[in-house]
Amino acid sequence: MESMGTLIGIMASVCAVVLWLITFHKRFFISLVKTNKVTAYGVYTEWGEACRTHFWFLIKGLLRGKQQQQSSESEREALELQVKEAFHQQFDPNQDGNILITHSCRSIFYYVIRSLLNNAKQRNGNNGNDDSQQQAKIRICLPSVHFGSFYRLLRGMEKSMGCSIEFYEVDFRSQDWTLDQDSVDENEFKKCDLLLCQHFYGLPMKQEKLVKLAKKYNIPILEDCVQSGSLFGTYRGYPDSDIVMYSGGLDKTPPCFGGGFGFFRNTPWGNDMFQYCSAIHNVLPVDTWQSRFMTCVNIMLHIMIAKNSFGFNNLMGLVSYVWVSERGDYINWYAMSLKVRKAKAITPFQHNESGFLRKPSTYQLQSMFHGLSKQNQLRQVAEHERNGRELLLSTIPSQYHHALFPWLTPQAMTDYKKYQGVSEFTWVVSPISDRMHLCQFLNDHFIVSLINTTWEACEKTKLPVGKYINENLIYLPNLNEMDENQIVKVGKVLTLYCQDLEAADEYDFGKAK
Repeated sequence: MESMGTLIGIMASVCAVVLWLITFHKRFFISLVKTNKVTAYGVYTEWGEACRTHFWFLIKGLLRGKQQQQSSESEREALELQVKEAFHQQFDPNQDGNILITHSCRSIFYYVIRSLLNNAKQRNGNNGNDDSQQQAKIRICLPSVHFGSFYRLLRGMEKSMGCSIEFYEVDFRSQDWTLDQDSVDENEFKKCDLLLCQHFYGLPMKQEKLVKLAKKYNIPILEDCVQSGSLFGTYRGYPDSDIVMYSGGLDKTPPCFGGGFGFFRNTPWGNDMFQYCSAIHNVLPVDTWQSRFMTCVNIMLHIMIAKNSFGFNNLMGLVSYVWVSERGDYINWYAMSLKVRKAKAITPFQHNESGFLRKPSTYQLQSMFHGLSKQNQLRQVAEHERNGRELLLSTIPSQYHHALFPWLTPQAMTDYKKYQGVSEFTWVVSPISDRMHLCQFLNDHFIVSLINTTWEACEKTKLPVGKYINENLIYLPNLNEMDENQIVKVGKVLTLYCQDLEAADEYDFGKAK
């Protein structure tokens, strides 16, 4: 009888705790169960595949022993040649040029900027130590929406080198978010030392007029194709670009667990830049096994978030509820997403110069070679994305399309089919210039979102559209990670959001176009 009483007491205590949890934390459980655990990341490496490839490359290196690792530079160089050939075949085997394989795309960008600073220093008559860019000054023409990683790198170089890097920005057209090339002042443009062509929304951004001006005034052209729709699409950069570069990062294509691919065309600027950039690159130390291992561990954590591996995002939901959510309310998924996105300790990207100023190790080169072999898979992903985008738009009344997706014009939809690319992210914009309001609405309807952290506006910019874009873009769950039912749900929630704005007279969608 005593043991029976003890058992009844324990059961009563458990029931009391459960009742207390349900009573005071009901919304937590509802949010945990009903929320689609799909995040902004589009990741094209499965957890098991990563273990069989990227981590297996590291394990094999460890098993070979330290002594053999140190004597394998010739093996590393031979593997690097294989990666160069694989990239050249994928990029365009008929194009003549030089290829640089680096630790990250950020490395190539850094080399190019160093080259320009060195040229500026020589123009000023300072032929001293190349490592000192004191007082060197360059000017870059680029869109008013900056890639945040590059922007922060440039600001860091100014502080560490004492140089000056100015921007001549080209704003966007408010009606369709394409680059406003007609606004360019030719007299201002010709003062630039570099044209940086960048792309957005997984599509090539039309910049023909800028490219022609750069050729007219003998200004080098660096084209960042990371956001142009993937190396496995049909776009290969402007033929007149001197340098074209791609990233092999976590959510990039090719998916290599890190890496940079630079194609230096056989032009005067392309050849000069290659000589200078390769000179910097060739004297760098090779990345270590330990550093590569930690990079892979961090990337695996983000894969688990992107794929909800082993139900990992349920744990993230619990952490979010305890850390950044109001007790008794729904899990604040978007606040937790921002914490993870900005957490430097677990970032899959190397932001410090000491991290990316290294030559890729044998293990990383093996990963890059593997990533370059995934052409067929990524073409299927591109088709899934195009179908998903059309499905999403079909679930949202057409009068709301322009306010939510200003860039998704009929021409853009045609271009997605033409270039067959893969977008890194799936975006939506806040029509009322209040992205936190939209994030909260999505959160209350069990959809994970995140405010823009990819793009930035220069703190000195006076160009309104670029600033508006940066301040109002929001990541939706990635199209390439959702199934059809989840895509339809997102479309219905966005429709409800627009209908609520209309009912409250907060936005006139009839004037959105």
